[in-house]
Amino acid sequence: MPSTNTPRNATNLNIMDEGLFNQDARITTVENTLKSNCIVVSKTTDYTTLSTAEEKLPLDLVSEKTGDKLSLVSNGVLIGAGVSKVKISSNVMFSTIPSGGLGGIHANNIFLNTTKISETGVRPSGTYPSVSNASKMISVSEGDTIFLYVRSSGVSGSVVRGGSTYTNLTVEVVE
Repeated sequence: MPSTNTPRNATNLNIMDEGLFNQDARITTVENTLKSNCIVVSKTTDYTTLSTAEEKLPLDLVSEKTGDKLSLVSNGVLIGAGVSKVKISSNVMFSTIPSGGLGGIHANNIFLNTTKISETGVRPSGTYPSVSNASKMISVSEGDTIFLYVRSSGVSGSVVRGGSTYTNLTVEVVE
């Protein structure tokens, strides 16, 4: 409503309507942008760890994708133009753990470029342990890449289960 100092006439009401229309259009644009930029990547086949150190999983499968702000490049998720914050999460399932490896930590780590930003580990007591990183929001810039690493301390030769159902990295644009 116009103030008591603003006359109620067609010109002023049209200005107010135009402002509301523009604001609604901006809200719709933001909602569509947030809905349409998400990617879930994984490994097509099983992966056998080569050492007890952290190893970058060679992600090679886009199982879900909407929008054009995120892409799978060089085994990681590349951040596109106009993205400043994303929500990340991941899951890793180990399907085989060599004898002697049950007491060690099996970890699921997320890196932003070369910096570890999330780590979760378990000490498995049997086969098929899953390790999940809960959702976390992080600041990013165009050209950053998010990677998924695994670690099997104390033993090499652990098998990470391939396929998006078992092992995946999810990145969603927040802003």
